[in-house]
Amino acid sequence: MALKGRPGVLLELTSSVDVRRPHVQFDRLGTFDGADARPLRIARRLRWTDEEVLYFTGYALWNYITAPFMLANDDVTVEELAGRGLRATFPPELPTHSRKQTFHLGQDGRITRIDYTAEVFGPWARAANHCLVHERVDGLLFATRRRVVPRGLPGPPSSRFPSATSRSTEQRSRQLLEMLQLLN
Repeated sequence: MALKGRPGVLLELTSSVDVRRPHVQFDRLGTFDGADARPLRIARRLRWTDEEVLYFTGYALWNYITAPFMLANDDVTVEELAGRGLRATFPPELPTHSRKQTFHLGQDGRITRIDYTAEVFGPWARAANHCLVHERVDGLLFATRRRVVPRGLPGPPSSRFPSATSRSTEQRSRQLLEMLQLLN
């Protein structure tokens, strides 16, 4: 994925996610801390700086790994929608794609799609993040394959359409499980 003029910057990236707070340590990018301020003018740049790549990648990964658990945060307002959906409103201090997001659930209760506007790209970046593959690791279910496409297009995400795709590994999921167990 070419991220704002930075092709290959996310390839072979290893990270450690703190599930209790927005904090991600990357082996080559550095450390994302959700308490740090969002970089200024990030949406206006054609080529992101290392700091901007770290900010976006950090908060996005933290959100993806901790969903749906982050919806139980006292500061997050969740409204049930007709047709197996949830609308979440996130507090301003929680780094995320956008304050309002819609989570679509399958018949089995799995998150199948998350709709949001990736504000770090701009108000035009309305995305549908499709959770294509879920894997169970030691009893916990994780979306391990995703495809992000512009929202509003008819039909399922197409492999012919350029998009962001991510794949988690069982090892990373096991690391998350170990961190979740520390919370209990």
